[in-house]
This record gives sequence, C-alpha cells and structure tokens, in this order.
Amino acid sequence: MLVVLVCLGSFVWAGGSSEQATQRTKISITFATGDTTTKEAIQDIVEAFNASQSKYQLQPNLSISTGAYLDSLKTLNVSGQMPDIFECRDVPVFVRADMLEPLDPELAKLFESPMPVYGTVYTAPIAAQPLHVILYNEL
Repeated sequence: MLVVLVCLGSFVWAGGSSEQATQRTKISITFATGDTTTKEAIQDIVEAFNASQSKYQLQPNLSISTGAYLDSLKTLNVSGQMPDIFECRDVPVFVRADMLEPLDPELAKLFESPMPVYGTVYTAPIAAQPLHVILYNEL
C-alpha cells in the first residue's frame, strides 16, 4: 500500500494549469485483491484520496483475483484498458514488453531499497517495515 501513497503523491506534486484544476483527472488503479481485507484497505485508501482533493480522481478496479493477476493484466492491456497504476509483481515481464518507464531518480531515492531490474529501477516497493504485534488468546 506504500506504493499507492507514493504514486498518488507523485501525481499531486505534478503541476498543472488553472483550467486543469477545475476538472478532476481520472486515474485508473488496479491491484490483486485475493482477500477481503486487502480489498477493503485499498478501497479505503482510494476513497480517502478522492475525498482529500479535487484535482485527481482514482477509479479502482479491484475485481482482479490474486490467482490469475498477470493474465488479467495481459487481458486489460490487449483490450486497451491497462490501468494507469497497477501492482506489478512480474516487473521483468513488463520491462521486456517495453510497458514501463524508469522511475524518476529523485523519487527512487525516497525508498530504502528499490529493486532494480536489468540495472534500472522501474517500480516502487509495495511493502514497508511491518508493525511488531503480539497476538494472544486470553481464554
């Protein structure tokens, strides 16, 4: 989910004319959502982002399951519906297909350990340092 926030932040930093400020730019976003908790968390992030500003509007497609995620992305691409932001698990596949641009070096510097592919950074990491939690059953 960190990648969602970073990508959204990069859109907010981008400049635009005052004419563009009156219209919301629509940005499609797709993630693999194999479980209800992940789907709900992403939906909450999308709704909070859309409510927080008026320049951009995220349009989520959260119906793709985890099992056939790569196949689903290939289908979206062939049908001309490839999302603007997507969870990219198979980065080399998309790099070889010339479907990804390198990540801006200034943005890449914000991450502790970006993952280069063929010597170039194309994506932001999706995970951050997890919280340390101890769960117990008091029964």
